Amino acid sequence: MSNPLSSHYTTTQAAAVLGVTERRVRQFLREGRLRGEKLSLGDDEDHYPWIISRAEVRRFGKLDRPTGRPKNTPS
Repeated sequence: MSNPLSSHYTTTQAAAVLGVTERRVRQFLREGRLRGEKLSLGDDEDHYPWIISRAEVRRFGKLDRPTGRPKNTPS
């Protein structure tokens, strides 16, 4: 029987594939820019691990998005 999570990445793995930090991946997930699921592993919902499908990481990696911090622009 195959592992159902073999078609998914952890936030650490997705960060390595995308070339960003794990913290940035979690930010993308919270903002809804990257789609994933939280695994329910106990009572502390704030610390549930995220999983992201490999297809979603491929889709997100193809997006043309700026890198680094936003530049300060004068108002």
